[in-house]
Amino acid sequence: MKSPLKKLRKIEKVEFSTKTLDYMRRYRMDKTLNEKILTELLKYSETTICDFKEQNYDIKDDKSKVSFLKDILAMANTIRDSSAYIIIGVRQKDGHNEFIDVDASIDENIFSTFIQGNVGPELPEFAYYTMKYKRHIVGVFEIGISSLGPFVSKKSYGDKVKKDEVYYRYGST
Repeated sequence: MKSPLKKLRKIEKVEFSTKTLDYMRRYRMDKTLNEKILTELLKYSETTICDFKEQNYDIKDDKSKVSFLKDILAMANTIRDSSAYIIIGVRQKDGHNEFIDVDASIDENIFSTFIQGNVGPELPEFAYYTMKYKRHIVGVFEIGISSLGPFVSKKSYGDKVKKDEVYYRYGST
């Protein structure tokens, strides 16, 4: 019987194109949101650096993916001095926060692939991850600061997102 190690040795080294390697280096984000920062953000309703969503975006649903695109573009284009966040799994109602646990197995690649195919010529720096907050699991889209913008959609999506239009956040809009 052949050793499994011999099979592993036969696997060829994966090579990435220069463009892919540049993207991986350039858009790798550090995760800066922690329990202390999230506790502070939860004291307020939405702001220019924070948005709360009850449920995650569904890239397979037209309305949801357009909302995701517009939200990422608006956060990425807003002038700020720290990361911005879209927190998934939080319902703000009457001054109280209700938590809806998110699926921790959702892969960030579905979101980054969608953005890569729809934003250009430059791409915003963002990451999706989940974190435990008290007894709950929340999803976090963290949008980094970049000097490469403005970021725009490559195509129009009805009257919700227009090609080459610059979106940004002003207050809680």
